Amino acid sequence: MARITRLAGGWVAWIFVLMTVASAQCPTGDPSSPPMVHVPEGKFVLGLTEQGARNFVVTLQRVYGDTAVSLGVFDDAVYGKPVRLAEYCIDPYPVTVAQYAAFLNAAGGEEHYHPEMADVARCGIRKNGQQFDVLPGRDNFPVVFVTWYDAKAYAAWAGRRLPTEAEWEKAARGTIGTRFPWGDLLIPENANHGRFGPQDDLPDSSDGFRYTAPVTAFARGRTASGVFGMSGNVWEWTADWYAPGAYQEIMISNPTGPETGAKKVVRGGSFRSWGPLLASVYRGKRNPDAIADDLGFRCVR
Repeated sequence: MARITRLAGGWVAWIFVLMTVASAQCPTGDPSSPPMVHVPEGKFVLGLTEQGARNFVVTLQRVYGDTAVSLGVFDDAVYGKPVRLAEYCIDPYPVTVAQYAAFLNAAGGEEHYHPEMADVARCGIRKNGQQFDVLPGRDNFPVVFVTWYDAKAYAAWAGRRLPTEAEWEKAARGTIGTRFPWGDLLIPENANHGRFGPQDDLPDSSDGFRYTAPVTAFARGRTASGVFGMSGNVWEWTADWYAPGAYQEIMISNPTGPETGAKKVVRGGSFRSWGPLLASVYRGKRNPDAIADDLGFRCVR
């Protein structure tokens, strides 16, 4: 669990009480940022086997109906073989509005600010002369309306980088390869999710939030190692270019995806997502210059 205290000057102090989660931490050296979560070196199972994908689709069809979930929804995630990753550390939360505003004021400036960020219901960063101010109550919400290039620039400024697709998935699924960050069963109460219906991408206020939720919300949906928000709330940029057959040509050690492409991989689903899109194996994709009210990021190092 985490408790947040607002300090003078708009900084956020993070105080962690490790009760049910026992995870190694990577100190950041920055009192305004929470310790990163250590992911040890080793193998994990990337993607799903063909049979595993079929079985997963069947379980989702039982919830939503046979015609609601396509049999091919996980086709580009079919692999189900071990790959090895070097150790790394990952942010326990998506980058927040307060953290991104600090970047804008220190280095980002106009180049990495978008007017849509001033929307208090969806983001909450307002330009005030040469200063970028966090609107009241928005410090601990995930920053959105960021392009892949914005996310990459923030990561470099913070001394970090964007996670590869494989790193993101290992952090979300663990070494045993669960379907969701919390386990194999879909539990809508564990995530800030969207509404199932004839139209896709509809927010669902029944989870307590119409748009994004604070990054410390939905503690029951965290991973066993203590990483929050890897299902729902905001899609997260990864470093990798997207290709539908990328897993079939992947390196078995520290894979980095295709060298070029038209879209970047996004993972985790958002407050507009339901069912299969909330799964830790679902591979989304966006143009790297896209911005959206449900698109954010987290960093690794």
